[in-house]
Amino acid sequence: MSLAVTNSVIMDRWINEPLSNFSVSKNLNNVHFYLDLVLLASESLIPITTDMIFQSSLDLGMNTYLTKEIKLWSGQDVKKSRDFLEGCTVKQTKLSTILICCVVGQHEELIRRAITLLEQMTQQNKDPKQSTLLGKYFSNFSYYYKYKVKENKKLSIDEEFQLASKLLLDLLFYSSDSGYIRLWSTSLNYSLLNFHDITE
Repeated sequence: MSLAVTNSVIMDRWINEPLSNFSVSKNLNNVHFYLDLVLLASESLIPITTDMIFQSSLDLGMNTYLTKEIKLWSGQDVKKSRDFLEGCTVKQTKLSTILICCVVGQHEELIRRAITLLEQMTQQNKDPKQSTLLGKYFSNFSYYYKYKVKENKKLSIDEEFQLASKLLLDLLFYSSDSGYIRLWSTSLNYSLLNFHDITE
């Protein structure tokens, strides 16, 4: 059995796996918000397009209707409310989690390069924002978070930097073959975390 088929079988089993102690009414909105935050960080670094998401859904053998639900931040109108995955079921949300990780996984080398650069500049006591790659990432993240996240928690400059840095590091884990499991687990725990838990 090929790796692709094996992964498909594993993912299908995971998607249909029943959840224990999960309240859809209480938890699903928090899951959606965290997934959207991860998408924000992803799009701040990666030039994600709707065509890329559509192709990934085809590669995964998914129904392409989900591509219409995953709204990119670059096309978000600041005057309109963002209803990310609103109305999606748990199964549909799991599929979206896999789809996001698939897109992120296609740019694993870029993510590694950004993280390596972040670590090097931090060790050298240099401002990471002075580099072209990280400067663009942090600038995009700041713009999306400040002007496009509805009802966002107001963050200081340092807190925003910490959050963006933490999410960048997490993208590397989410880009792995089983990254969707880790992303889903973190999403489920999001409602139990406060800002300092997320950034530590």
